[in-house]
Amino acid sequence: MKKYYLMFLSLITVIGLAACNTDVDQDEKIEVEAIEVTEVPETNAPGEEEAEPEDNAEESDSSYIEDLTIEEIKEGISFEGLGEDDELKDLTFENGEINAVIKLEDQDLFAPKDFAVTRYSSVSDYLLTLEGWETLTVEFEGIGEISIDISEKETNEVGSYFPIAEIEESLNLY
Repeated sequence: MKKYYLMFLSLITVIGLAACNTDVDQDEKIEVEAIEVTEVPETNAPGEEEAEPEDNAEESDSSYIEDLTIEEIKEGISFEGLGEDDELKDLTFENGEINAVIKLEDQDLFAPKDFAVTRYSSVSDYLLTLEGWETLTVEFEGIGEISIDISEKETNEVGSYFPIAEIEESLNLY
């Protein structure tokens, strides 16, 4: 029995060594071909004239307002600023003013005002990455309303944000 046991261990050892042995030279280098990616200019359909570039140099910063869409705002608020059971009841965007009405989920972990401050912070952190708005007003149903102008933002190495103290100070409880 001892003889078979030694043969079995020897066989396992040989198989293990064979499996670890490769024919690849350790100094061999793999070459990767670099591919240059270039932007393809848009072409006009046959018979169409080429549009002249617009001169936006004289336009003010308010020109961004036309670029920001209600869909971008809604997507950002829904994805970044709402919990699973929160509900975006209403959203408007006119003349640089974003107005949202949010019904927060019922929960027992935080005081309602703290929950509203946290949600406003999340929503505003996302919206501060977008240009084209001036004021963010969020009404939290049954709690209160927070409205802050973009000029109140602060910036650090991570990005722009509204300080929590500013958000709390701006909360008008019902």
